[in-house]
Amino acid sequence: MTNQMVVAIIIKLFFGFLAALTSLLLWSKTRDGAWLLMVLGVVFLYLETLLQILDSFGFILYKKIEFSSIPILPLIFEVVPFFFFALGMFVFLLRIRRFK
Repeated sequence: MTNQMVVAIIIKLFFGFLAALTSLLLWSKTRDGAWLLMVLGVVFLYLETLLQILDSFGFILYKKIEFSSIPILPLIFEVVPFFFFALGMFVFLLRIRRFK
């Protein structure tokens, strides 16, 4: 592993942790369902980063579980955060439309 990869991993972990922490703090202040879905998206993105790092160091076999030669866990952790983001925005838009 090169120094550039180590620096990139450290930066990704730091800002991922910062995003997850601040999103949890924001949700605890608002207690809103739409924000909860956004927080879940951020947390899943951070979990994806952690799993990729653990896989690159050889601690877990992140890409070994396959279905029809498609790795299942990477697919889930790449799609689920954006599903939660989209669902959170949809809930927010529905709530805005309901009050007009």
